[in-house]
Amino acid sequence: MDKLIYACHEELDEIWQLFVDAKKNMETQGICQWTSSYPDKEIVKTDICKKQLLIHKNESGEIVSAGTLSPEFLAQEESHGYNEHTKCIQRLVTKASEMGNGLGSAWLKTCLRDFCKAGDAIYSLTNHTNKPMQHLFEKTGFSLIETTSVTGREAFGPFYIYKRNR
Repeated sequence: MDKLIYACHEELDEIWQLFVDAKKNMETQGICQWTSSYPDKEIVKTDICKKQLLIHKNESGEIVSAGTLSPEFLAQEESHGYNEHTKCIQRLVTKASEMGNGLGSAWLKTCLRDFCKAGDAIYSLTNHTNKPMQHLFEKTGFSLIETTSVTGREAFGPFYIYKRNR
């Protein structure tokens, strides 16, 4: 992966299809991460408008992975030391046909290298059923720091908060 770039509004439909496919794939695998209404297209659009959605394109120009790097997620919780050096990775997806080819790992490593500074603390959250994401976090140096529940998704069981320092 050469680089990540900020998504633009014209790419919304292509990006949204990644999420539609990811939701279907998660359901098939029994992963209780997202709901039919979360994330929705409006959330993805907001991520684009805030310049927080980072994408990777293949040589053909197709978007093959996308994720949000935000300073906002969990910011209200000061117990972990969230501050201006805090970043949160959310809604990381890869193209369904490319799953298992290392694109999630490449997205994450490139994001850390190019968009996070020394001293940053990077957090993310995943459901206990999302074993592929847990594996991805662990192999890229994140540590499980807490188990929590997510409002509106309590029926999905525990969610894990992961952290890595840059």
